[in-house]
Amino acid sequence: MAQTSKDIYSKNAIEFITVAGEYVKFIENAKKMRQKDFVTKIQKILPLVYLKASLIPEYESDIDESIEKFVTEVEYQYAANSVSSVLGINDERVNLPTHETLEDDGMEAVTLSECLADIYQDLKDITSQYHIGNNEAMSEALWECRYNFENYWGIRLLAALSGLHILLYNGNLSDEDEPLEIEDSSEEEKGNSLFSKFKQNYKTKD
Repeated sequence: MAQTSKDIYSKNAIEFITVAGEYVKFIENAKKMRQKDFVTKIQKILPLVYLKASLIPEYESDIDESIEKFVTEVEYQYAANSVSSVLGINDERVNLPTHETLEDDGMEAVTLSECLADIYQDLKDITSQYHIGNNEAMSEALWECRYNFENYWGIRLLAALSGLHILLYNGNLSDEDEPLEIEDSSEEEKGNSLFSKFKQNYKTKD
């Protein structure tokens, strides 16, 4: 069933757009935040984004042409780098399955900042379409956002939330204005340090 303007402005759609806008604003202001404040707040925003995205009305797209995208590669990198600069050494890698890796039982390793930037990209695009107010473009953007949520960034959101949970309750978050720095550390050590320690501590408790 194709979507109508009633669906575009439905309660669930508008609530999703509202939460999406708050997420976009939060990521764009990440550099102004202290590390622990950032993790504490994003940990609460992500479940709400997931919930509201799951309630986007289901329908079939009947538009053949691709719609305009607003997030450039430069803007994407800025969002990812902003989050990475706040997290510092705590920008850990998390493992997540993809449709491709599920076929061979493999996992894809991505950083927390990449996960959050991927979510930012889709939410910035959809909120920008709603800001313009073209019903046809909004309809297609909402359909595409739900599709991407189901098949791409939804799993990234859950992986990021898992990683942030470990950071918040088992990590070494900084209350200082500047992110923690690390010297003479390889990318592999940076990506696996906290999670390796967490797993080791967990096994020790058993």
